[in-house]
Amino acid sequence: MEEDIDKIKGRLATLCAEALSNYEQNNQQPPAVLYQYTDATGLVGILQSGAVWATDARFLNDAAELEYFRQAVQETASQAKPALRTAHAVRFADELLENRNDQFFMGSIYVASFSADPDVLSQWRAYASDGRSFVAG
Repeated sequence: MEEDIDKIKGRLATLCAEALSNYEQNNQQPPAVLYQYTDATGLVGILQSGAVWATDARFLNDAAELEYFRQAVQETASQAKPALRTAHAVRFADELLENRNDQFFMGSIYVASFSADPDVLSQWRAYASDGRSFVAG
């Protein structure tokens, strides 16, 4: 089973490498600084803890984000499945492919959102809290 998990981790690493490659192909570099738009409570939390807290994906304001993740996971499971060696791993891949593993998709995913741009009007509007918002970078 460890080998199967390593294969899935390898595929996710490949996806990350492809994303970085896309930056390079477009003559772009990954941003040196990432920014997070937040309200006053969020900023105080970041400053006090020294960390950015993630949000339960079920409470995102854009359901398409979770659907995009679901599709990426299903693509990865589909590509990894032929090389899986244990019945448990194959069963898990099948559940991912058939959308039966709702606990995986809906109960244990936490996300944090960042922007490469510190001044995006749509982000200010989304997190403005009546003008009491901040961007941390």
